Amino acid sequence: MHMALAIFEGVRYYIDTCSNAEQIAHLLDIHGGKRTARGTRKYASNATRVIVEPTRFEKCTRKMRKEDSRALLVTPEWVYTSVKAGNKQPSQYYSPDPSMFFSSVVISA
Repeated sequence: MHMALAIFEGVRYYIDTCSNAEQIAHLLDIHGGKRTARGTRKYASNATRVIVEPTRFEKCTRKMRKEDSRALLVTPEWVYTSVKAGNKQPSQYYSPDPSMFFSSVVISA
């Protein structure tokens, strides 16, 4: 039986409204990630990563500020690329901030 890599070991995640939330959660879970407790009053207070679509960045940021959350915000692409590469990718390259539109683009000559 094939064992999944523990790519997301140590990652506690919260998924904001995403179109592929179930698939994203499944990938995170089978690769060692832990979902933050559901039903808590706090939005993502125990999370190390919040997976959020760029269209929800502003709303998510406001909620996190109210809770003094220090979780890193990443796009769903962070999960997919990390799984494909076989290791956790640097979060800063997968920012959902629309002003960082090209944050995940790599150009080579």
